[in-house]
Amino acid sequence: MKKIIVFFSLFGALIFAVGCGDGSKANDEKNDSEVGVSDSDDTDTTEDADAITENDDQPDSDNKTPDENDSQSCEKENPCAAIDNSTGECSIQNGKIVCGCNENYTWNGESCIADTRSASCSGLPANAEWNTVSEITQLWNGEQWLPSTEGSYCENASESECCFKCMENYHWIDSKCLPECSPESVTPCVDLSTGLVWSEKSGSTMHWNDSFEYCTKLNEGGFDDWRMPSIKVLNTIVRNCDSASGCEGDSNGKYSVFGEISVLWSATAADSGNAQAVNFYDGSTATKNADESFYTRCVRGNLTTRTVDCELEQEHAFINEFTTIEQHWDWDEMWIPSNIAVFGEQSQEGECRFKCEEGYGWNSKICLDMQGAVECDGHPASFPCIDLATGYFWSNQSSSKMEWSSAKTYCSSVTDGGFDNWRLPTINELRSVIKNCSKTETGGACLVTDSCTKNDCYVADNCSCAQNNTPGYYSKLNFSDDYWTSTYNASASDNSWNWYVSFNNAEVMDCKNGNAFLESSASHKVVCVRY
Repeated sequence: MKKIIVFFSLFGALIFAVGCGDGSKANDEKNDSEVGVSDSDDTDTTEDADAITENDDQPDSDNKTPDENDSQSCEKENPCAAIDNSTGECSIQNGKIVCGCNENYTWNGESCIADTRSASCSGLPANAEWNTVSEITQLWNGEQWLPSTEGSYCENASESECCFKCMENYHWIDSKCLPECSPESVTPCVDLSTGLVWSEKSGSTMHWNDSFEYCTKLNEGGFDDWRMPSIKVLNTIVRNCDSASGCEGDSNGKYSVFGEISVLWSATAADSGNAQAVNFYDGSTATKNADESFYTRCVRGNLTTRTVDCELEQEHAFINEFTTIEQHWDWDEMWIPSNIAVFGEQSQEGECRFKCEEGYGWNSKICLDMQGAVECDGHPASFPCIDLATGYFWSNQSSSKMEWSSAKTYCSSVTDGGFDNWRLPTINELRSVIKNCSKTETGGACLVTDSCTKNDCYVADNCSCAQNNTPGYYSKLNFSDDYWTSTYNASASDNSWNWYVSFNNAEVMDCKNGNAFLESSASHKVVCVRY
């Protein structure tokens, strides 16, 4: 009975095991169907993964930076060889590629970049200060550290370069910071009015010839190009006195930029055995014997050329076209040519010239108001005309001759040009319009003038020229006749005889020779003058 029970128990267990195995497979199939996964899907996924892995192995031809994730890059093909400023050394550190860099370059993970450093500025000259930093950051450029630490003069402040400026009251002249010349300044110093650098006064007096050697051999303040100043240059350090003959003496040195009262030699020679010097006691320029002994002060400067504005000192005038001029430095004459404009109807490049304003004429001294008149140029187109040499205005001549008594009142009735202040000219005034006869022109050999009116002033040979019948040959007014003056012959006590001018031969006449001076009853033409 026991054997039967055991048999059926084993048989049941077997049937249960077989049933459970089939159910598991069915469930697996059912689950696979529900999630949509198949054998073919598994295969595709594997192939995609392989494809990604293969693509990762391919180098990126557009990216020169080494692949930091590939630990085999240094062994396959050295990527550091193509990096600028790299030594070509390649290593793996913390799973990343590190390239070795040339000196003064550092690896930043992608490239070799130039190093920077802080450096102190150097080369600060005497009497200067940094403007504004004394330490800068430099960058390596492959050959040198830039910017340089060597200081340079800069007007404008900089925080990236080694710039310096001169201390207060010092000025940058010829690579040095020099003080402005004054009674308190040390030397060398600069006179800012000229830009010239001056030495200390010699310690003792010396002869003129010795002063040249003294300046040539002088080495002061690092300069060895000293020279003797010309008299014009030496006078540039004169103050408070514009007269070459000097001003009232002053023992406090008011006439010297250095506050001195010494006599100083100049390089300018005078007549034989003499030379010019400046006495700073009174500011005068004096001629001294070259064998006398005086002090010497030397000068130097790197003045070469400059462009300056033309200066106009005339009223009623304007600069004629060229308003600037290039000058060059001359140690005798200083800046030449002068930038003070001179009169010139035609402009000239390289010269400062001016013209008078419209309505004004040049008389060799000033631009005269012509007051609507034309110039008396020998053939005036109309009257009144103005003689620019004198500034005299001249009326037209009278239409007929008249006695002197009528001539006196004639001019008061003339209204040429709208003016009513015409008068009879003096002998000086009428002689001023004589031309082509040097003897009777103003300043000529003929002595008859407003201040010399007696017979003794007349010498026939000196007071006329040859007869010339060409109209206006001897007259700026284009006249050819005899004309009264208001000047009496002082030899006639009753003022009954008067001087006159004949423009036929430019003659000034008096009565001593009988035909050179006529009685007041004679008749002549009249021309009137105003100023």
